[in-house]
Amino acid sequence: MPMKLPKGVTPRKFARALQEWREKKAFSQRDAAEFLGISKRTLENWEQERATPRGYAVVALLQLITQPRGPATSTHRQKR
Repeated sequence: MPMKLPKGVTPRKFARALQEWREKKAFSQRDAAEFLGISKRTLENWEQERATPRGYAVVALLQLITQPRGPATSTHRQKR
């Protein structure tokens, strides 16, 4: 069974938190998508509530965007 947003976290709350995190870090959508290791289109869809993350990305993303300070660099995918 695929993981979904935790109980009590609506797609709207998630989208709002993601956008607030991105703006607070002064990331463009392109930069934030690269930082998170996803496509810009995926980020746009999440912010517009057209889609929500699935699987273990849900927990990692929620921890990243709700932490009070600094980005968690361990979630950044390294390019080879």
